[in-house]
Amino acid sequence: MDQAASGGHLEVVQFLHFNRSEGCTTSAMDSAAAHGHLDVVRFLHDHRDEGCTKNAMDKAATNGHLAVVEFLQEMRHEGCTADALVGAAKNNHVAVIEYLLKCGYVSESKSRNPIEFAAKYGHLEMVKLLYERNGGMGLAIDRAVEGGHEHIVRYLYGKRPVKSVPRMVVDRAAAAGHWRVLQYLLKQGLELKWTKEAIQGAAQNGDIEVIELLIRSTPPAAIPLSAFDQAANNGHLGVLKRLYQFQKDQDEQSLPGSQRREKQVQLAASRGHLELLQWQYREYPESFTSAAMDGAAAWGQLDVVRFLHYQTKTKCTSQAMDQAAENGHLSVLRFLNEVCGAECSRAAMDVAAKKGYLDIVRYLHAHRSEGCTTEAMDGAAANGHFDVVKFLHDNRTEGCTTAAMDRAAEGCHLHVVKFLHDNRTEGCTTRAMDEAAGSGELRIVKFLHENRTEGCTTRAMDSAAKSGYLMVVQFLHEHRTEGCTIAAMNGAARRGNLDVVKFLHPHRREGCTKDAMDGAASRGHLSVVKFLHENRKDGCTKRAMAGAIMKQALTLVKFLNKHPKEGYDRRILDALEDEDDLGASMILQYLDPERPMDSASQRERIRRLRFETDHESVMGEFDWSQSEDEELEEAERDEEEEEEEDDWDEEDEESLAEMVRSYTGDDDDESDEDEDEDEDEDEYEEDEEASDESVDDEESDLE
Repeated sequence: MDQAASGGHLEVVQFLHFNRSEGCTTSAMDSAAAHGHLDVVRFLHDHRDEGCTKNAMDKAATNGHLAVVEFLQEMRHEGCTADALVGAAKNNHVAVIEYLLKCGYVSESKSRNPIEFAAKYGHLEMVKLLYERNGGMGLAIDRAVEGGHEHIVRYLYGKRPVKSVPRMVVDRAAAAGHWRVLQYLLKQGLELKWTKEAIQGAAQNGDIEVIELLIRSTPPAAIPLSAFDQAANNGHLGVLKRLYQFQKDQDEQSLPGSQRREKQVQLAASRGHLELLQWQYREYPESFTSAAMDGAAAWGQLDVVRFLHYQTKTKCTSQAMDQAAENGHLSVLRFLNEVCGAECSRAAMDVAAKKGYLDIVRYLHAHRSEGCTTEAMDGAAANGHFDVVKFLHDNRTEGCTTAAMDRAAEGCHLHVVKFLHDNRTEGCTTRAMDEAAGSGELRIVKFLHENRTEGCTTRAMDSAAKSGYLMVVQFLHEHRTEGCTIAAMNGAARRGNLDVVKFLHPHRREGCTKDAMDGAASRGHLSVVKFLHENRKDGCTKRAMAGAIMKQALTLVKFLNKHPKEGYDRRILDALEDEDDLGASMILQYLDPERPMDSASQRERIRRLRFETDHESVMGEFDWSQSEDEELEEAERDEEEEEEEDDWDEEDEESLAEMVRSYTGDDDDESDEDEDEDEDEDEYEEDEEASDESVDDEESDLE
């Protein structure tokens, strides 16, 4: 019914209401209101008891559904929050704003001021309406400056002139190219103070008008060097010229030094800005180094490579050819080899093979003598580049290692696995079948089982079970003897793979641990939790309920509350209050109906929680009761805090985060699942480290 209501399908909603007993939740009316389905909202209001939340009017107002807003206001009592005004103002729904103001709604949140959102998005009529009704401006003029809305800036400045605009606002306006707005403010006599971010952003975008405006209004002691870099990187020749000229006029000693100019040349060369490079060569030819040629080659800028070779006589290093090969730039590779007489390393063919650039591998084989390493075929096999693997096998002598078939199996490349099996003698390791099983590649598992002798480890069935590949699990169980570990059922349960859990339970003896139900609960897998509870005796811990609570799985919470009855740490409910949505509210209402939900109580509970976390071992020594004077003082503090923003500070949020992680195990969801796999992975990689080390060093140099 929730979904039917959201889609506006009134007849379906009516049928479900009169013929089914499942009912709906407050989400039904909330969603119907959000999408403007007034007929559905009316029906739910007249025939159902679930009602709605403030979210109904908030979303209806945000989306401009005035009739729905009027109905909810007149017929229901939930009302709305500041989000209604903010959303309507942001989307320029004038009629909705007028109605809400007429009903007495105002935004008390300093961080959610409707006029600021209207100004930010350029809605002048909305700005006028809100200013004339409320008389408050907030930071509206700043938001209008950031958004470049000159007409709104003019209106607001005319109503209430300001003496200055924050540096951050000027920076954002400058970076976005809103020079007309900045020019208007200057004409009003404002002093525009800005940071390096302003001119850096303008240089990046090539906004020479903004740059002129900034340096004329408040000349800096020195142009930030990053601005020169951004202009060169983005090919803005006019901007780069102006920056150099200005800095030269101001203080020639502050011009970019030789290393900085070399960097700018390299940036321009890598991006292919030939005209800018020509200017740079006229101005500072000494800054053209091999880094420029290397960068141009890496990015495939053949015109730049030609210019650097013929006009500047710039040389390159072996990185030029290596990187051109790595990135598939054959034309650049040919020019460097045949015209420039450049050198390369074995990394050139290795990385080209790994990426499947057969044309480059062929060229290097025919025209260079450096050759490659076993990593060439290993890498090509890992990525399924069959043609490259075949070419290397037919034409080169370096061969490969067991990593070739291992990685091909892991990458699900059966045709490569078969070729290596039929034509090479290196073979593979148990990693091949392990990884194929974990990837669900039953064809490769069968091929390796029938044609190879290396076999697998328990990791094969463990990883297949965790990933839900039932057919692979069944095959390994029936045809292999390695078996599995408790990680199989634990992982399958955590991932919600009920069919795998059901198979492992009667067919395997390894079983599982409490982690199985804990993990299933933390992911909201009710069917798995039920099966484990009804068929196994392992049980669970408090982490199960804690995980279900934070997952906001109400049905699962109810089940755990009635059956395993392991309980939970009630402090988890404090963390749940931070989740401002319907699911959290329903969980709290079910588990703790009497819990107060005001923001002051939330803050006090978080302070209490932090104390308990820090001093848990001595909690019993403290008396939490308060005297009347203390209660009065606390009430006064709460009233003062309510006038400020309701957001918790970072320390409070971190306390909650730590507590949630400690009870739900969500600190690193995937890493703790695969902890046992990491050890196997290390074993696999030890055999490859020797062959990989030299290539890794060369690739690091390329980067």
